[in-house]
Amino acid sequence: MAKHKIKPFIPLPPRRSCGKVRYDSEREAKLVAEQQELIFTNNNLQLKVYHCPYCGGWHLTKRQDDVPNCGGMTPKATGIVIN
Repeated sequence: MAKHKIKPFIPLPPRRSCGKVRYDSEREAKLVAEQQELIFTNNNLQLKVYHCPYCGGWHLTKRQDDVPNCGGMTPKATGIVIN
């Protein structure tokens, strides 16, 4: 009978969290932003999507300035994309 080598399961390291809802892609974040804007049309909600240099994910913000605050971390200006 042949012996099979079993590779141990090595979990991936956990993603850093900045305490906000994290979206894996810009596209996913934009879709959620559009849905939220439609739901809260009466409140004139305007959301922006930006990349978080701390956790590597995408977040939504209501802030209208250029550099969103990412969980109290100081974001690098070059690492943020606001659309």
